[in-house]
This record gives sequence, structure tokens and C-alpha cells, in this order.
Amino acid sequence: MLRWSASKAPQALYSFSFLVLPLIAIGILSRLMWPAASAPCVNGEQASYMLIADSWRSNLRVAFTDDEAHASIRIAIVDQPDLADFTFIDDETSISTDSCADTHAALRTVAISHQAPGGAPTIYLARKVAAPDYRLYVHSQKISMTQAAALFAASSLGGGQQPL
Repeated sequence: MLRWSASKAPQALYSFSFLVLPLIAIGILSRLMWPAASAPCVNGEQASYMLIADSWRSNLRVAFTDDEAHASIRIAIVDQPDLADFTFIDDETSISTDSCADTHAALRTVAISHQAPGGAPTIYLARKVAAPDYRLYVHSQKISMTQAAALFAASSLGGGQQPL
């Protein structure tokens, strides 16, 4: 029969911490260093742009506004792909879950922020836009209209915003 003594409790806790804490640290560091492979991604001419949730570790930030006058980019949502400047269409058979890894271009991460930091694009996205800068068509099961607009804005500016 095994007996547990109070004098062995600190030693057991130390042994447990010695084994488990490094594994937790590795998990946290890997999450911080590498974005998820299934994150929405657009391949541009000079770089690939991947949408991530953590704005504090992104290369670029974009924000959305409901006021067309305060937008730096006005994007109209269109119902036909032939009317669009940017078209994002996927289906379950053609989408690559690792599309950013399919290219040799530099990877830039993009995050949607609640407020645009200085120099960041502010996007007005709507079906009716008085004078749109771009037109967007999205038919996707994997990416939302807002996510597609954020990636398009980042890629169309060519990463012109300075890294944060």
C-alpha cells in the first residue's frame, strides 16, 4: 500500500512543475509565433496577407466605420463577380487550407481593429456607396465579407502602412 506523506508534497509539486510548465510555455510560444494555417489568406504580388485575431501582434491593422465621410477606403459590395474589382469565391473542393504557404512571398499579418491607429486604413463597406474606391464580390463558406474587405484593403495598399 502506498502512503502519502506531507513531507513529499513539495517535492511532488516541484517535479510536476518541472515537467508541465515547459510544455505550457512551448504551447504558448508556438501560438504566438505561428498563425493558424486555416486563417483567411490572400496572395498578393509582393506579399501574402493573412488575417489574424490578435491585433497586438499583426503587421497591419485595418478598421471599419459606419460613416462614409470618415473612411479612407470605400468598398461597395456587388452581387455579380464581373462587376467587382476583387472577387473571393470558394467551394469545399477548391479551397486550400494553407494558401499562404503555397507562395514564396513575404507573409504579412492583418488584424481588424476597433479603432484605426495612425496611418491605418479605415474601411467603409456597404451595398450602396456613393463613390466607391473598389467593388467587392464574396461567395464563400470560409470567409466573411468583412474579412475579405480587410484582406483586400491590406493587399491593395501593398502593405503601405508601416509595421507596428
